[in-house]
Amino acid sequence: MSLKKIIIFLITLAIGLAVFSLATSKVGAEEIIKAFSIFPSWGIVVILLLTVLISVVGTWRLKFILEVQGNKLPFLKLFEVWIAGFAISYLTPIAILGGEVFMIYALRRSYPISWEKSASAVFIHKVLDATIFFPFLILGIFTFPVLSGFFPKGGIIIVGGVVAGILITLLAVFYIKSFREESTLDWFLKIFRMNRKKLEERGEGGRLVLLAEKEIVSFFGVRKKEMWQGIGLSLLKYILIIARIFLLIFFLKGSFHVLESIAAYGFFNLAILVPVPAMLGSLEVAEGLVFEGMSFGANVGLAFSLVLRSMDTLFCIIGLVLLVKVGIRLIKIRFLEIVDTFSK
Repeated sequence: MSLKKIIIFLITLAIGLAVFSLATSKVGAEEIIKAFSIFPSWGIVVILLLTVLISVVGTWRLKFILEVQGNKLPFLKLFEVWIAGFAISYLTPIAILGGEVFMIYALRRSYPISWEKSASAVFIHKVLDATIFFPFLILGIFTFPVLSGFFPKGGIIIVGGVVAGILITLLAVFYIKSFREESTLDWFLKIFRMNRKKLEERGEGGRLVLLAEKEIVSFFGVRKKEMWQGIGLSLLKYILIIARIFLLIFFLKGSFHVLESIAAYGFFNLAILVPVPAMLGSLEVAEGLVFEGMSFGANVGLAFSLVLRSMDTLFCIIGLVLLVKVGIRLIKIRFLEIVDTFSK
């Protein structure tokens, strides 16, 4: 990691911690504890099981993509790569991005997979995730004013909205180009005033992008059943995520709230896009605003966010442990390659 990235991480972490402390202190520890008063102990087990299922489906989608490419890999090994990638992403300034480079490298170095196939598999994996992520984001954000009668103002809405707008535009362009059987890569290159020749001249990285494009193009298309199956797996993952939100609100309020769950999840997704590690502060502010607007109380919103944070943090810790395990395996593989080279 470069010094610049470390400085950015530390600055965003400090901002996140400051906002987190401000949000929790404003509501007060007693009020947050009060919100947990009717939360059943077995409810944590249910939320944890749903979190495990979400991770399983996420890994299964990656396994499916690799199988479409002709690579059958063991589920448990892929789970290690997936959750380690999740841990890296969770700790980066935007919690859904950051672990992709590690995943590409781990897949390529651990298994007999070409660089272009590992890169394209991870890219497809993220696009399929975004395909369902953003509709739920939009649905949730616009469900809230219907329930509350107003739309909250604040920095989190502006920052998250700008990032979301950019990513949604890029996703829309990708699908439009793919369905027309046109090159998305050429469109992106024009934005940066480049072409394929200049990209190739940039070395191995540029050539990798060109080779990976072929794998990506072969996966997406209106008539490609593999694409629709992948979207189906993404939909299943997000149904499980919504179920987790729904049950968590039920445990905190003692009653069912469908539309409120969709609104809460929309702002959860918005908080993910705010550039602070682990959604520190952004999640608490977003859910505090939403729950207050829905007349549930900001303390319930804070309790809600703390449970979700505890689940994600737990899986982040597991991911970091597996990251070390996978890292040691990759070092061993590299060491054996060096030994083998010198023996020749």
